[in-house]
Formats: sequence, structure tokens, C-alpha cells
Amino acid sequence: MRLTCVGDNIEIYGEGEESLGGFELDLNILMENHKLLRFFSSRDKDVIYLIWMCQKSQNTIHSILDRSQPAICYYVARIKKKMRFVHWLDKAWQEVAEIFSGKEKYEWLTDDMKEILVLMLNFSSYVTASKLSKSCKNSTSKVKSTFSELTKKSKDNGAWNLYEICYNILKNIDIIRRDDILVA
Repeated sequence: MRLTCVGDNIEIYGEGEESLGGFELDLNILMENHKLLRFFSSRDKDVIYLIWMCQKSQNTIHSILDRSQPAICYYVARIKKKMRFVHWLDKAWQEVAEIFSGKEKYEWLTDDMKEILVLMLNFSSYVTASKLSKSCKNSTSKVKSTFSELTKKSKDNGAWNLYEICYNILKNIDIIRRDDILVA
């Protein structure tokens, strides 16, 4: 028997204090902010639900989900990386809001750069950003070149907080599933 998406309603459950070998910190951060769960696929939610809520071992999960134990181990490692990035994204939005509020001087930022920054922060995908961008009109290469220009200018102008945001997005490009957010 194969399960389909047992973890879709994980946000209705409360927090637990179970020890999961370092996994609990990431899960507690994630559970504090339920909206972040939308960035995870059904399979990821299943693994999160079974490990955290049901306290199942990886051996048990592999039989429940009909996946190999090494595949479950890979899913767990990928989910941890994704959790760190999703948690970082939440904080990065606050920094971008400060940048756009004008508290610091960023007059070198063009409107295209601002648009691409918001899209890349939101979707971390060149393809998705190109589909939604008004200025790039379905040109993935234009999105990539504009984002590269933004990253380079951030570094050249000493805007290290903006450079860090760009760098982290590039490091985690396409890590998050956003299909359900898009209305095509």
C-alpha cells in the first residue's frame, strides 16, 4: 500500500519536544511559521510528518512510503537543507524591505533589478522569474544576466547584505518547489 501525501495537513498539529538527532531545531523553526510549509512538496511533508509527528524511524518510513532506506536518508538531508533555506528566506524578506524603504543608499538599483530580486527571492528559479517578469518577457537569459549584474554591483558597491542575499539565492537555486503558487 502506498500513501499519498499524509503530511499535507501537518500545520494543524502542535509542536513537540521529541529529540530527532538535530532535526528538531529545524522542525521547530518551521513549525513556528506554518506558512513556510507551502514551500515543501507532498513527499517532503510526508517525511516531515512521519519523522516528527509520528516519530517513525527511517527504516519504518521506507516501508510505509515504498522507498529505499538510502532514498529516505537522502530526502531527510535534502529537507534539512531546504528548511534552512526557507527559514533564511523569511529573514531575507525583512532585509529587502529595509533596502526598498530607502534607509540605506541603493540609487544604483534599477527597477529591473528590483523586480528580478523580488522574483528570485520569491521563487529562486530563473525560469519561473522569467515567466512572471514584466521587464524580461519570458527571457530566462535576461533574468539571469540582470540577477548576475545585481550580484556584481552589490559586491562592487559594498552592499554586503544585498550581496549575501543574492549569493544565497544563487547557492540554492531551484531548491524549492513553487508549482502550487503559480497561477499560469
